[in-house]
Amino acid sequence: MTSLTAGSQILFNRGDTFNGMIMATKSGTAGNEIVFEVTEPQSAHCHRHQGRF
Repeated sequence: MTSLTAGSQILFNRGDTFNGMIMATKSGTAGNEIVFEVTEPQSAHCHRHQGRF
């Protein structure tokens, strides 16, 4: 299991399906957030999301 820390970036490929959950027990800091992003397959383009999705 990997721990999330301030500045962590978690990337998901658009269209992929996952079962289960991510439980964030830590938070980022101002200017050094924990970021969840969706990437387009075979693309460098990312969409940044905050909160629940």
